[in-house]
Amino acid sequence: MIVHKPGMADALMQEVLPLLAAEGIDLNDPETFDLETLNGALGRAIERRNFDLTVATGEPLRYARTVLRIISEALDEGHRGLAEALLWSIEPEPTDAAKASVGQVIGVSAGVADSWHGDQKLIDALARVVIPDWENQGKAAAADILALARKGRAFDSIGALHRRHSGLAILEGGALVVAGSVIAIAKAQDRDVRAVAAELLDTSD
Repeated sequence: MIVHKPGMADALMQEVLPLLAAEGIDLNDPETFDLETLNGALGRAIERRNFDLTVATGEPLRYARTVLRIISEALDEGHRGLAEALLWSIEPEPTDAAKASVGQVIGVSAGVADSWHGDQKLIDALARVVIPDWENQGKAAAADILALARKGRAFDSIGALHRRHSGLAILEGGALVVAGSVIAIAKAQDRDVRAVAAELLDTSD
């Protein structure tokens, strides 16, 4: 569940202060910047901070891939309730360092979608992706993410997606695109979805 926390603006500012300092801007010393310089630096700092929030490595990456694999299998087998429960259990800021955050799962889903849809060996299969049944908000986000992935731009467009959809819709949409892609590839290759999901969302690295 995605929630607003009191003090989020203050927390955001504390995160971007070091990024501003790296550009020579000290908010406690107005002589180090003018308004135009500050706005430009702040935009770049927030963009960098948002990028960092979508990148998963190590255990969080394996966690995100595992969640996306299970969701793909669940949706193929008609277990939508399981897929919903898994998605909605993902936290914006997990206290367990081994778990992926909402932003990281979004980043991983967009990243693998870009990779698969840019793979010439998978192009024909992925031309027939069907977004699994879901609520309208998630399906609308999925349609946008799928269109972007076919241009290799889903990951780079996460910021733009947030201007059109809620964070929950993007989380759901990314998972739906991954699931729909896995199912389409399995059908085209006449293979079991579980086998294809395990191969494409491998967690051994």
